[in-house]
Amino acid sequence: ATASIPISLIDEISRLENIEYIELTTKKNLKLDQSLLETNTSLVHSGANNLSHTYHGDNVIIGVIDTGIDLNHLDFINSDGTTRVKKYWNQTRGMENAIPPSGYTYGHECTEEQINDNGCECDDCPDMSDTSGHGTHVASIASGNGMESSGLYTGISPNSYLVIVKGLNDLADAVNYIFNVADEYQMPAVINMSLGGHNDPHDGTSAEYVILNELVNDKEGRIIVAAAGNEGESELHINS
Repeated sequence: ATASIPISLIDEISRLENIEYIELTTKKNLKLDQSLLETNTSLVHSGANNLSHTYHGDNVIIGVIDTGIDLNHLDFINSDGTTRVKKYWNQTRGMENAIPPSGYTYGHECTEEQINDNGCECDDCPDMSDTSGHGTHVASIASGNGMESSGLYTGISPNSYLVIVKGLNDLADAVNYIFNVADEYQMPAVINMSLGGHNDPHDGTSAEYVILNELVNDKEGRIIVAAAGNEGESELHINS
């Protein structure tokens, strides 16, 4: 279970009979490099090398957990001007007039209909910006539908739909939310997390990653893709 608990009450709650273990959420860092350049994506788009057909991500949900997304970016807009973002959950806590998604008590959810009506640039959808640009960058690589001058798509899955979660730390809630939206639309889902940290054992045994594994294995058509690292020059484990 995930819960928001005041630090002052953790000791008292830990003594409850049904509590076996409490693990605090840990801060994650952004991780992304030049992934698109290292893939032969055009071969998949064209159906080359004896593929049974071309692949562009049709009828698939791409979930992105990151710093948000630029909803006005043309990479995420259909030819008719409508958005490709099905839902957008800003997990920022304490926003005024925020309406969280069903089943949650924090953040604000913006729907496809609201985005198409006003671009989420009004009081109905507070703080849907991506001031860092990292989330927009990630989503564009995963799902951008723009075209390069060479005629190649800018994204891996240009025909896919998007579900965006703005937030880096509440991963269990974010993953569960995206999979639930995918179930709502009866589509498979691939979730990208270009983020990470070094506050867990890196062996899949932390409570957070046990939950993520269970969510993936609960149904077919669910995948999580995580950053494999982006800190080769940081000397985390060695001294120069």
